[in-house]
Amino acid sequence: MTHARILSVCVGISACPPGCQPPGERPPRFFADNARDLSGHFAALWPGDGSRHMLVVDEAATLPNVGALVAAETGRYDCFVFYLGGHGGVGRGAFEFLFSDAAPGDPVISAAVIDALVAIPRAENILLLLDCGCSGGYADETLFFRAVTPGAIRVCIASSRRHQESWEDPQLRRSLFTDAIIASLVRGDDLDYFAGAGTGGLFKAISANITRHARELGGGITQEPLLIGAVRAVPIRAAAGRRARSAWSKSTGGRALRQSLRIMLGALFVGVSVFAALSMMLWHPAVNEDSYVELRAGPAWWSRFEAGPWRLRVETEATGADLRPGAASSMPDAVGILRWAEFNDAQLRGWVDNFLDGYLNAEAAARWRVRLGYDNAVERLGSDNDRAVGVDSATELAAEAVILDPARPLTDVWKRQWREYVVPGSCAGHAASADPGPSSDRYQHRAEPEAFARWLRGLALTARVDDALGLDEVVRLVEMFVAIASAETSVADPGAARPTIDEIAALAAIASAIVSRRTAGARDAIEPSEQTGIAAMLQGCGDLAMPVLAALGSHGDPARVTAWARARPETVLAQYVLHELAVHAALPVDEIVWQLRARGFADARTWLLEISDVMPLPEDVLALLLGHADARLSAGDADGAREALAVALSSPAAAPFMGEIRGLLERILPEGRSRKTPAKNVLPLTRGELELLGLLARSGNVLTGAQRKTVVNVLERGDYRGLPRVHYSNPATGGSRAAAQITIVVNSAHLLALSRFIISVRAEDKLAGSARTLDFLRQAIADASRARVPLASIQDAITAAALVRNRRAAGKMSAPDVRDELRKQAGDASSRMAQVEIIKAALSLIPGQQAARLIDELRNEWRREHEPETKLALAEIIVGATARGTVLSPPR
Repeated sequence: MTHARILSVCVGISACPPGCQPPGERPPRFFADNARDLSGHFAALWPGDGSRHMLVVDEAATLPNVGALVAAETGRYDCFVFYLGGHGGVGRGAFEFLFSDAAPGDPVISAAVIDALVAIPRAENILLLLDCGCSGGYADETLFFRAVTPGAIRVCIASSRRHQESWEDPQLRRSLFTDAIIASLVRGDDLDYFAGAGTGGLFKAISANITRHARELGGGITQEPLLIGAVRAVPIRAAAGRRARSAWSKSTGGRALRQSLRIMLGALFVGVSVFAALSMMLWHPAVNEDSYVELRAGPAWWSRFEAGPWRLRVETEATGADLRPGAASSMPDAVGILRWAEFNDAQLRGWVDNFLDGYLNAEAAARWRVRLGYDNAVERLGSDNDRAVGVDSATELAAEAVILDPARPLTDVWKRQWREYVVPGSCAGHAASADPGPSSDRYQHRAEPEAFARWLRGLALTARVDDALGLDEVVRLVEMFVAIASAETSVADPGAARPTIDEIAALAAIASAIVSRRTAGARDAIEPSEQTGIAAMLQGCGDLAMPVLAALGSHGDPARVTAWARARPETVLAQYVLHELAVHAALPVDEIVWQLRARGFADARTWLLEISDVMPLPEDVLALLLGHADARLSAGDADGAREALAVALSSPAAAPFMGEIRGLLERILPEGRSRKTPAKNVLPLTRGELELLGLLARSGNVLTGAQRKTVVNVLERGDYRGLPRVHYSNPATGGSRAAAQITIVVNSAHLLALSRFIISVRAEDKLAGSARTLDFLRQAIADASRARVPLASIQDAITAAALVRNRRAAGKMSAPDVRDELRKQAGDASSRMAQVEIIKAALSLIPGQQAARLIDELRNEWRREHEPETKLALAEIIVGATARGTVLSPPR
């Protein structure tokens, strides 16, 4: 047997450059010795026959010296083994390594530099042994070892995780990592270790050795190595360890039979290897039973057997509705896409280009391009190709691109649209021009109000990242609304009237975004030049001006808005503008009392619940509600009394009335009922009674023991991690598999009751930071997402999960932790979406400046992320937190 031609370079730096090591960090001591020991072992394993072994330590180990040494080896080798040991860390959010010529303030050696070093030799296979603190950070950033090519092996074994040190043993005068490598290489008499066990086996042995050794050092030391790259055998042979041939193999018959067997086995091996290699590289898309588009390993005809690695499924965030026409029907015949191809220009897996262009429709593809960070994503929005998206979507996506990367200039996409798509109008009631032009025709077409509303929402998002959009433009939009309404006065269908409530809400959102951005930057909410336009708008466009005025909050004219609303108390628009005032903390409490008296409880109930979500209800309103509940109970209407109590308990101002409330509760919810032990899958209380218990807990009141047990009994029955829990009654799902397979253990009313209890519970309560509580809530939210239940309807569950998450993290949240949490859900779209919603809610619970810093850190993680599923999830968090006003982008 001829052993391999090996090039080994061992670099060890024990003398850390002066002034470069962080204060208080222990200096490395034995890395030069590590390099010497390893180089000696490599030379013994592969002596002569074209193999070369080089050693560079301490002062000689400068980056130019190492680079020149490696570049000088122009011959071809079967394998390049590169040991790099010294000081490493994660500074400024990125991995760093210090060569001996480093100086304070000089650019540090990044993952890209190490990638360039290992790529220099002409070697078929490459093995990097990286021995330094925080070496796992290199694993997150390397492109070289993630871009595995067929037929060549690229493997890196890093000594520790991103935030761990690479420990040394002073007794052995070695690092734990080097000692584990040497122990693994010399184990037993058979030195043919790389070929026999492969890098996977080598890593397993190294990992077990380091874990055990770290425990023996004591002091709570932990060190966990990482394997980066393909887990396959490196086909190189050691010079020693050959087995003697048997006597049978020396005979002529034996040689002939052995030759035949070798040929047959070789052919079989080649065939199986080719099929396995292609199957591991080729994936194909399919729409699963839950309507998610997922990637399946191997060719379509084979994956149906679901054997071994071909069972793997990776759900994307795309659904069947995101596919191009006819794409779903062609998927069974798909030839496959290269899952593990090289990275594309956007530093993503190469298969993404194929998926975007071949399967997704124009709008979904544009959204993916923006959120995956394609350089040409924004430019393509305004192009005239057949995959261009509509104006309404393009405006929103252009703003998203700037939210994700504030340094990039906001292109002319939305500004060009502004010029072309605003219909001239006035507040004098004049109709729009009979020939406004083809560009603006669409916004007078009454069949497209949703497109118009989305365009406005895109402008509202733009207002959060660009000061160029001001209240003067909002006035022009109001005038355009009036022009459109005037042009459609002859329409017979009242349901076609414009503007719709969605359009009005989107218009108000623009004004709100402008004010939020200005006040966050310590600017005046309304500039003097804008006052004139607002005054003119109020004169002739009153009905449409009021939502905008309400969105200005105290910076507008709350008294004028409430006077206008009192003149039309039963209209949807009046209820909306009053709620908008409440959102901006500008609704007078007297107005709530007036509305309840004028409209009555039945008509005001939903509006009162919406108001209670953003401000406390006044005591006069609470007194009226409790009086109404008492009257309904006296009349035998328990449901009506429960509805009034639910509104009262939804307000945090209900504490002074708790004596009266508890008296009413005893008449509605007898204590004896809550003591019943529920049978399996049977709830002890009705939906309304559960709602009252949850609201009672959220109002800050301590539940009795029996009431608490009723609310949390689903958690006390056992460990529910990994199992679907909540049954949702959602007519939209019909008889879908998603709804049918959810176990009916607790219904959505019980989930909300439990969530409200968790929101109110004290930090010392065992459920406040319980992993079981968080797992249950996360699974319930994921089930809701899979069943297509609007997540807004279970916002309390999302808030409760965020609170538990923050409590478990002691109020700390880091961008790498968020990224790692998302990576754990990479194969399950619903779980990933649930995690995204929890993170967004958790961001809203921390101080604004802290949230803004975290968003900036998440942007850095988003830029470095290569896996599409995780990158899309990070983008949704960043965009969602900005859109909901949790944080604002930095001023441009």
